[in-house]
Amino acid sequence: MARFGRPLALFLLRFFTENLFLKALSIILAVTIWAWVQSQQVVEKRARATVVYKWPDGLIRTQEVPKTLVLTVSGPQGLVRLLPGSDLHVPVDLSDERPGASSVDFTQQPITGLPAGVSVTQWSPPTIAISLDKKMTRTVFVSPVVVGEPAEGWALLDGDRSFRIEPKLVEISGPQSLVRTITEVHTDPVDIGGIDRDVRRSVGLAIKERTITSGLDGPIDVHVSVKAITTERTFNEAPVRFFEDGWETDIKTATIKVEGPLNAVSEIKPTGVFVMLHPPPPSPEEEEAVELRWDPQAPQPQIEVILKGAPDTVRVVSVEPARITPTPVIKDEQ
Repeated sequence: MARFGRPLALFLLRFFTENLFLKALSIILAVTIWAWVQSQQVVEKRARATVVYKWPDGLIRTQEVPKTLVLTVSGPQGLVRLLPGSDLHVPVDLSDERPGASSVDFTQQPITGLPAGVSVTQWSPPTIAISLDKKMTRTVFVSPVVVGEPAEGWALLDGDRSFRIEPKLVEISGPQSLVRTITEVHTDPVDIGGIDRDVRRSVGLAIKERTITSGLDGPIDVHVSVKAITTERTFNEAPVRFFEDGWETDIKTATIKVEGPLNAVSEIKPTGVFVMLHPPPPSPEEEEAVELRWDPQAPQPQIEVILKGAPDTVRVVSVEPARITPTPVIKDEQ
């Protein structure tokens, strides 16, 4: 290693100490040539420019206008390379325009922030059509847009009772030609998929025309009300039983019709449906018969319908026969 170290050190010493003038001159020439190439080579590049509009007092545009332009610029490579970090603006003064249609030619507008020596060869878009109208403000109704369906066995309440909207009126502003034709605005979609109870959803407004704004500060609260879907079901041949022994009847089965929420009614098992007879005390003489009647309003029913497992929302609509006359069981004398 020592054999190679000394010659290498001597070479490096001569490299950095000999002919310094020529080496400095070479570096200066290289930098000068690079700078000349950068200033002479013309290139093209795309850049974005922000459009700054000045609108007339009391007038408003009826359609959206571009906020930026895509420019194709041409110039020395050294200047064009700096454009992506520059701040280009296209001021458009429309303060003297009148209501109605007109156009803007961007190719005739000045561009601020464009370096000297750089020119624009193409504008996208080069021109636009604009239409100005008087500004109008009015109050309109809010209408909810609903997506999805409630859970199985549930449905929206009838009519306008399904939804309660807060606020139900909003103020909108925009071009007179558009605002005067609007009587209501819609909300963003309100998802009610799978609900089985009343819910509240907070959503925004979905105003299609971008030139129309609302004075709403917060969301729209939509209160959705649902009801259980009711249905009827008939149980044939429901057994007839006595609450106490000592009675008998020729009627062994009855027909029961019930009504209630779809889910609850469909889950009732026929084996859990029967009629319970309650003859009044005291026990009558052996030869006496008693007529029992089905009365759903009676505090102590004589004919009671038993629905095992059914909630209170299920009610009995009818019992056939609605009158049963049991007789005492005659005991054989010994």
